[in-house]
Amino acid sequence: MLHSIATSLIVFITGAGFAGSPAAEPSTPTAVASQEAPMSLPASWEEFVASRMEMGNFGDWTTTGTTEAMWEGIPSGLKYTSTESTQLSSDGSYMTASHIMRTDDGKVMSIGGGIICWDAQGKKVIGSYSGFDFGTPFSGPRTLLGMNGMGEKWNYVETSGGKTTSYVSTTMFTGFNTQSNSVQRRDGSGPKQSTTMTRANAMDHIKKHFDVAGTWEQKTENGMTMVTTSTWGFDGRGLFSTEGMRLPDGSIVETGESAMWWDGLTSSFRTHYLNNVGIVVMGEVTSFTVDGDTTTMVVMTTGSNAAEQAITAAMTQVLKGETLTVTFSDMRVNGRPMTPKWAEKPMVTRRVSKN
Repeated sequence: MLHSIATSLIVFITGAGFAGSPAAEPSTPTAVASQEAPMSLPASWEEFVASRMEMGNFGDWTTTGTTEAMWEGIPSGLKYTSTESTQLSSDGSYMTASHIMRTDDGKVMSIGGGIICWDAQGKKVIGSYSGFDFGTPFSGPRTLLGMNGMGEKWNYVETSGGKTTSYVSTTMFTGFNTQSNSVQRRDGSGPKQSTTMTRANAMDHIKKHFDVAGTWEQKTENGMTMVTTSTWGFDGRGLFSTEGMRLPDGSIVETGESAMWWDGLTSSFRTHYLNNVGIVVMGEVTSFTVDGDTTTMVVMTTGSNAAEQAITAAMTQVLKGETLTVTFSDMRVNGRPMTPKWAEKPMVTRRVSKN
């Protein structure tokens, strides 16, 4: 009975998906070109929150660069990687913000956090921030100077090492997943630090160690060839695959499609497969290990077959170079153990081209 999902389970792991090909990514919104629109202050906390929600500002953003002689506790000329995060509280009454900067060798250069809230008396958005730069404490208040739906401008007064300095920082969206950030002393002295930040993407880890984009082929027991084509979509946030069987005349009959993505709600990589006979399989990555040039991923799957019976299986995939080896274990139909002949030994698929 599980024989009907033999070929489909392989692509299910290398991709995993929604039925249908990945939609074309939308073009950059017109509003992105209007970054010079005048800024104004929000009339309420709700207006400020709505603006940030509309921009998609919440979450983690990353950047790399070289430090300028900007901050009292950080010397210039150091290469770094930085991650910044902003989250809305569960009751929506305030926001938390944090950052961590690391040197090239992984040492923490700067770390800090704070809150953003509404000043009911002054009717403005304010905040506070504090942390450590190479062990030297810093802290200071923040005040929103303006926003325009595509970005914000803030004033930040920092006290560090016995000195107090006022800064102006401006953040503007430049795309769906990118934003520019510039910081300068308010009096105009010193350098201007400009960076481009990118929305963090958990799928980057998969792409780095388990990039199966391209065309893969595997000979089946009946002599035909299963062909799987995998591509990245949605700015690298989804891995989409189409599978088919190459017939003796060379034509390919499409048999299924799949997708793989990061599920922020469950903090896990998930998969979804659907094929032409009605097999539907969902999966969750439960183990992901890298050892040199070999990556091993284990996915626990559950779904239904063409006869609408419950099917489950554990799939272990080992990617080494241009070869993907898939091993099935603990296969069940309606809860009963069942290991068909085709699943008794590993299946080997080879990449024939990249894209």
